[in-house]
This record gives sequence, C-alpha cells and structure tokens, in this order.
Amino acid sequence: MTGVQFIKTPAYVQITGIIKQDQIYIAANDSGGEMDPHGADQRGNPLGGLLFSKAFTGNFVQAVEWHK
Repeated sequence: MTGVQFIKTPAYVQITGIIKQDQIYIAANDSGGEMDPHGADQRGNPLGGLLFSKAFTGNFVQAVEWHK
C-alpha cells in the first residue's frame, strides 16, 4: 500500500487507496472499477456482487445502497 484515505460520516464510510497491485497479482495497467448495486441491467455490477459492512452496527449487514 502506498496511500489510503478513510472518511466516516453519519451517512457513509469511504475507503480509497493506492496499492502496488502487481504485488497482489493484479495487472499493473488494470484500472479497476467499483461495486455497483444496480448496473446497466439492474442486476448489479459485477453480476451477483454483494457488499457487507459492519461500519455502523458492529455486525455485518448487507448494504443495499452505497450512500444515502
């Protein structure tokens, strides 16, 4: 990891970072993407992707939307 930013508000938690991704078997030129609860066809992106967080309750809860 070469850098990380953590933000927590009453409505959301955001973690972004910069990593040396080739050291964890991700191609150096892979610019990535993001989890999307809807996607172009409303089935999510990637298909079937689920997101769980314990940032607000202390227990893992599925996040249906990423922000309010």
